[in-house]
Amino acid sequence: VSTQSTWGKLKMSELFASNEKQFLASFEVLFKNVENGTYQGKENLDSGLIKGQEHLQASESALRQMEIESAVLPSKTKAEIIPKLRKYRADFDATKRKFLRIQDNHKLKIDADALMGQPLDDGTTAQNAKLLSHEELVKSQNDKLIGVIRIGIETQGTANGVERDLGEQNARAVAIRGKVVGIQSGLGESDSILSRMITRENWTKLALKGAIGIIVLGLLVILYIK
Repeated sequence: VSTQSTWGKLKMSELFASNEKQFLASFEVLFKNVENGTYQGKENLDSGLIKGQEHLQASESALRQMEIESAVLPSKTKAEIIPKLRKYRADFDATKRKFLRIQDNHKLKIDADALMGQPLDDGTTAQNAKLLSHEELVKSQNDKLIGVIRIGIETQGTANGVERDLGEQNARAVAIRGKVVGIQSGLGESDSILSRMITRENWTKLALKGAIGIIVLGLLVILYIK
């Protein structure tokens, strides 16, 4: 069982590394395009945002898998990974907010152009806008799930700390109990020795009284004979 458990953890470590590689590859493209303003400067902004959406989803999916897999990794490995995961999550959330802001601004422009009677960029723009809106709803739900998983991971770390503290307290209680048992054993032996001494003293007193009685009886016999 121990061998199977170790093999399983090694497989999870390999899977974690694979998802980390996928996350970094997708997130790097998304981050550069958002920070450099590439999406805002594209002539065909719709197709650029769709590509960005794909990178966003790929990054988020890989990151979510990493967070889930980290829960079953060995404690030592988990302690090294959790800080890195938190940084990945913070960087991703910040970039995601900027990307969604670009999307929202683009949608506002499309709506404004439609109200003013200006033609849209192409016939697929409205359909793409609806698709992006639906995908945002799905991502919002995924964010909530990730939040729950992240809280679970942190709660598990706290529970492990409490478990270690309880183990140490239990070990101290066992040691104290051993000392108390030793003291009780010593008291029992002392009580036994004291009991034997009292019994011996009682027998001595009884023998002494018997000897005195015999002497007195002898004296009385001698006096009677005389």
